[in-house]
Amino acid sequence: MQLKLNFDTPSFQNTTGLRGSQLQAETRNAISQEREIECFFRAYCEPWHMFTPEDVWEATGIEHLHSVRRAISVLKKRGILIKTDKMKPGKYGKPVHAYAWNPNPETNPLIPS
Repeated sequence: MQLKLNFDTPSFQNTTGLRGSQLQAETRNAISQEREIECFFRAYCEPWHMFTPEDVWEATGIEHLHSVRRAISVLKKRGILIKTDKMKPGKYGKPVHAYAWNPNPETNPLIPS
């Protein structure tokens, strides 16, 4: 049983040029948010459980919706989540994609192969 973790996608995109302790704090915060969202999706890992970023934002203690969107994007790139074909009406009336736990052990690094 070997997990295939790939962290090529950084948790925090340092677009503002932070350094030192500020950069470390923001990186820790981003990783913490990813863990919280990963645990949320893992708890609902059946294929019919699909959530939009807004659903996850309302269900977790994460303060900003854009932080949830960023974390979901990182988890999708890492193979932990999948973007489904299902869309739900979003907060502003526009359709929003729903995401689900990736049940495939070949592509999800958190499922032992």
